[in-house]
Amino acid sequence: MDSNTKAQMKEARDRIRGGHYDEARAILLYIRHPTAREWLEKLEQLDPSGSADSLAQRPTKRDSGLSPVAIGVLAVGVVVFVAAIVLMVTGTLSNLSGFSFNSEPAPATMLRFDHPQVAFSYPDTLQLQDASQHPDCDLPLECAAWLTDSRRDAHVLVSSITIPLQIIDYSSDELERALMRFVRDGVAGEEFISRGLVDVGEGRYEAIRREMYYPTGGYEVTYLITFEGRAYFVWYLASSERDLNRYMADAEMVANTLLIK
Repeated sequence: MDSNTKAQMKEARDRIRGGHYDEARAILLYIRHPTAREWLEKLEQLDPSGSADSLAQRPTKRDSGLSPVAIGVLAVGVVVFVAAIVLMVTGTLSNLSGFSFNSEPAPATMLRFDHPQVAFSYPDTLQLQDASQHPDCDLPLECAAWLTDSRRDAHVLVSSITIPLQIIDYSSDELERALMRFVRDGVAGEEFISRGLVDVGEGRYEAIRREMYYPTGGYEVTYLITFEGRAYFVWYLASSERDLNRYMADAEMVANTLLIK
């Protein structure tokens, strides 16, 4: 976990301790780490209706007609409620699933995959499948690995293709478009959500990262690397935008540990 993620997790933990659950959720939603997802799930269990802060936003005496005594009782009730939730977060919750908001997030157990063309690490939340059985794994696209997660309808593919001679001298943008058309022949049109250059893998390869939506259904993130006459892909495919955003960290772990042989 990098220093920025640790700082964000600490900030979320402090917001939870202070009873600012909506603010904590807003921070955790953009942290791509398994522990952030666990914290979000526990927050949903503890406070399914929203932030405890909203309970403190009661009508004033003029709005509600409550007596000063009733307002005082209500204020005490809010304080007691918030204190109880904080105790649950820092105490009871620390005994659930073996994690605590008071401790540093525990990283996922990483496993290593080795193939004649590539190697990478992946979290144990993903299960390795027989790549030859995936419908997209057909020549000329060669799939090195297919990983799935039983908790959701999403999977990761690691594949490569020899760049055809007729396009090998294209500019980077032209080559990207030609390769995507080549490997996605017959797939319905796509709509870009984002696109940009990133460095990935143990070799710090320059990659094009594409996040897209298919009108026929499905969301996809692709890392495209061209290296010594071949194009390498790390695909992350999900059936919903929620899964794409909440679990993309698993695919990024694969991309960020990729080693091309």
